Amino acid sequence: MWLSGGDPYQGPSFFSTYANQFGRADTFHQWFYPPTWYLPASALARCSFEQATRIWGGISLLALVAGAALLARAFATRLAQPVSFLFTGQLLFLALLQDTAISLSIGQTSALLYLGIACVLCALAESPETAARAARAAPATVAGASTALPVASASAPSQGGTARAGLLVIGLTLVALKPNIGLVIWFLAIGSGAWAGLAWACLVQVLLAVPAMLANGVVASLAGFLANVAHYRSVGIEANLPPDQTGLVNLASLVLHVTPSTGLLVALAAALAWLFGWRAHAARPAQPVRSALPMLLLVVALMLALVPLHSYDMVLMAIPMLALVRAQGVARFALLLAALVTLRAPALGERFGLHHPASLIFPGSLLESLGCVFLLVGCALAVFPPRTWRAQKKTPQG
Repeated sequence: MWLSGGDPYQGPSFFSTYANQFGRADTFHQWFYPPTWYLPASALARCSFEQATRIWGGISLLALVAGAALLARAFATRLAQPVSFLFTGQLLFLALLQDTAISLSIGQTSALLYLGIACVLCALAESPETAARAARAAPATVAGASTALPVASASAPSQGGTARAGLLVIGLTLVALKPNIGLVIWFLAIGSGAWAGLAWACLVQVLLAVPAMLANGVVASLAGFLANVAHYRSVGIEANLPPDQTGLVNLASLVLHVTPSTGLLVALAAALAWLFGWRAHAARPAQPVRSALPMLLLVVALMLALVPLHSYDMVLMAIPMLALVRAQGVARFALLLAALVTLRAPALGERFGLHHPASLIFPGSLLESLGCVFLLVGCALAVFPPRTWRAQKKTPQG
């Protein structure tokens, strides 16, 4: 539509184009993505639907492999594991996860979001050399302190600073393709003080949106996008309703029969991302974050639990599953339970009826929502182990 001078945010023209392309009228699918999608969408639109589908699938597979490689390199030193072990573990989890196949088969953006978050985490994580120096300099007075993950200051000089800044811009650009996830990750970067990378990422967003705004106008593009997002749950798509979404919204709908506001949940996740980003960024070698696992993984777990998502977005669960490598006790049990109920959730939900009674599209949503809760508990206990609480209570005041 953009290539032909149309506006995908206008319902009637979108429905007409949809009917002409796919041979049937569809009055509920709408274009919910921001104007920054103009270039990738227009590039794929030059191909046939079948060709575009194959190209997108290939890009998604490459994104998963690249994201796994970045995460393995960034966290190998901090988790005291070989790069090959972490890389293989990420790919194995993704291969066993039924939602990976779902995401790839319907052409979702989950793989690009996985790569984007991986880029951001790699950019915010301190270089291995500096982390090693910090670990040697910091006295391990609290259990788990020597294995903490500090986060680098955006302004601190370090080797590879330019490369990490580039990764941050790429990552923030990719996650912004899906704004409800992008907002959380952007606030993580804000809390971490990555101002230079944020400034460049903002510039990239403006440049990506320019073609759409030149085609249809700034006001029309922004107003159309916001109007469609505002009607996300009211256009008749069952998949956009709580029973077929994941996280807190699914569980609240089932247990309390209420539907929490998506805006409030995203805002809460963004605020917590900023808080944990700031806390990790503020940690100094003399006062390391008292955790055996990175707070950055906890932010991703919080996002999965709070932000209303879908089954295919569970691809992102592979990232905080890195915490399983160093988790102990209850934290490890919770993380294993999260993997157990999530890996084959769609099949289990459909086979044994373990789904929300009102679910019509994604039968695994309920189990995946429970998996997100277990994941959050496991990551939280890994970052803030109970033994640390007890140690702090026993510390004399004054």
